[in-house]
Amino acid sequence: MSSSSVVPLVPAAVLGLSALTYKLTWLDDARTSALPSLLNTCMRASKKNPNPSLTSIPSLDDTLCARLAFFKEVTESRAGFGAFCVFAAIVVPYLLRVSYVASSPNYRPSPLPSIALPLLASMLTSISTLLLGRGLGLFIPSIITILYTVTALTKSRSQGIPPLPAPAAAIYGANLVTFISTILLALQLSASSPSEARARIHNSFLAPYIGKDVATQIPLVTSLLSDFFPIVVALPLLVLGLRSVSRPKNEAEATATMKGYLAEEIAYCFERTWSYYRQVGLFCAAAHMYGVVRMFRGFVYDKAPLTSSVTLLLLLATTIGASLLSIVAVDHLTARRDAIDEECSTAIARAPAGNPGVEDNFWVLFILGLICGPALPACLRFAVEEERNGWKGRRAWRMAVAKK
Repeated sequence: MSSSSVVPLVPAAVLGLSALTYKLTWLDDARTSALPSLLNTCMRASKKNPNPSLTSIPSLDDTLCARLAFFKEVTESRAGFGAFCVFAAIVVPYLLRVSYVASSPNYRPSPLPSIALPLLASMLTSISTLLLGRGLGLFIPSIITILYTVTALTKSRSQGIPPLPAPAAAIYGANLVTFISTILLALQLSASSPSEARARIHNSFLAPYIGKDVATQIPLVTSLLSDFFPIVVALPLLVLGLRSVSRPKNEAEATATMKGYLAEEIAYCFERTWSYYRQVGLFCAAAHMYGVVRMFRGFVYDKAPLTSSVTLLLLLATTIGASLLSIVAVDHLTARRDAIDEECSTAIARAPAGNPGVEDNFWVLFILGLICGPALPACLRFAVEEERNGWKGRRAWRMAVAKK
């Protein structure tokens, strides 16, 4: 079976896992009295006891009620907080990868599918988006996998075009998207009660721009601002960063773009990216192991029950982890095979930036994945790919300069 025929099976497997997660957390009778009823309870409470002194935004009340109740259930035990750490340890490298793909000039001919990747992934940081969408947000990882496969197949067709470095503005924009989307998880934990959360919103810098009359007349808008806040943040940053990204359609345009870089610039652009991958991988490995230890102590020593919120986080972490590993598989299956691959491998082996004995060994990465979670092996593979692209990019730059 050829690689091209195997590629569609990867997003299909993640889609099946998303469907299983949706069934276990939303459709089964055992779970029907948990997450869906939480939403119904919040909505009934806001309609039954309207309190104009709190806020004039009913939809935002419902969102805060569901969000805070969810995280209160998650963080009230060691096991719940451990599940949250495991979830965060997988979301961070996931956001980083799709943000870097969006900022990369090597995905052609259209950047639109790749831009949608971080916008969708940032929605995973808003648990209320997953819940208030009646559980349909659980399919976001599979949608991302499908879009990523499309962009990877597009990239694989651009034979003969040397890999280009992502401009500094695009990388910084991608880093900001990853950072801001990640800290939203912590911000959702910062409020101890719905009234405190409402007070913080009304005291924020947005308060003068959201009039009570407008909010009362258009509650849907305020609900969208709350649920899709990651997109509101991510989109301007991506647009500003991507304005500096040139996506050449042929080798001549790529060579012309390459000549605009200095030697130290083209080296630094690639080195910055793979160093970020390795740093994030190590950080998330530590967070994953910490979360596993917390869950073990919670379930074994504290005899904590497996609540619906913890179940949702663990299943969602499994789905996102599968999507992250599927991205690694798609990258491997759609990788461009160049005549200089052997020369590239020899050159990197002589002066590697990482550890080829670990990063190029499947079984070592497999064992690392079992111990440290999927984030570390995935980030190491992304770093290796970027390191190889950097060597090929520097070689193409030297050839382009020599032709002047």
